[in-house]
Amino acid sequence: MSYSSNKSTSKDAKISDNSDLTSQKASGQICENSCPVDFMTSIYPNDKLQKDKKHSSVLIVSAYIDFSEDKNNDLHYLKKRISKIDPDYIICTDSGYEIAKELELTPNLVVGDFDSSTGFSVNSIPDDIEMIPVPVEKDFTDMEMALDLAVKLSPDHVNIIGGLGGRLDHTVANMQNIAHFSSDSLIINIFDSKNFMTAQHPGTRSYSSVFGHHFSAFALTEKVTGLTYSGAYYPLNNDTLYNTLPLGVSNSFIENEITVTIDTGILIVIISKCK
Repeated sequence: MSYSSNKSTSKDAKISDNSDLTSQKASGQICENSCPVDFMTSIYPNDKLQKDKKHSSVLIVSAYIDFSEDKNNDLHYLKKRISKIDPDYIICTDSGYEIAKELELTPNLVVGDFDSSTGFSVNSIPDDIEMIPVPVEKDFTDMEMALDLAVKLSPDHVNIIGGLGGRLDHTVANMQNIAHFSSDSLIINIFDSKNFMTAQHPGTRSYSSVFGHHFSAFALTEKVTGLTYSGAYYPLNNDTLYNTLPLGVSNSFIENEITVTIDTGILIVIISKCK
């Protein structure tokens, strides 16, 4: 299996590589955490990630956005949110490049296996935009790779547009991805025009009602302790959430912000506009 970030080679290469991964795992080419050994470094050297420049805000445009019947209104909302984020580095996964164009964004990097790009040709990507094609059969998702690359830029925030709705397994995978790559010093949010989701690590964060009225929180780890809300209809004070009981579902804002503090664990926060 060949991995390359060379534009002239990658555009001519066959995107789908259906080679057997079992032998590669046995030979040590793929490590236990499902990522090829030195994969990111080998296909995209660190000097190409512009690490010499501070990228405080990275935006990832997913290949899937759950648009409503009024797509134009959704795009208008997303453009407003993006202007607030003011990203200085943009990564598209797969056909997220097409969505980026609709959002009037110019990505720095496009990465993916391009299996969701029906009718989309990688040759339409301008030569001044870096592209990393990867095989369809692999042990990591396009979003996982995009987040790995984003984290290497040492940003303060990473925001993902899309990746919610549609296939439930992809939504759950993205929930795990943001929990894995975020930390108490790196906030990763994922949102579309209907929902907002983030993973909170120990500490205090405030959430705005601009993303919706319904506020829910779930323990991703076995339990989340020291959970305290302010600004919510159902307040909590030093409570514990368990990952087998949905006690935190369907709360709501009574102020412009809900402030959440946790002592241990990882909390998944979801804010929804849906009725």
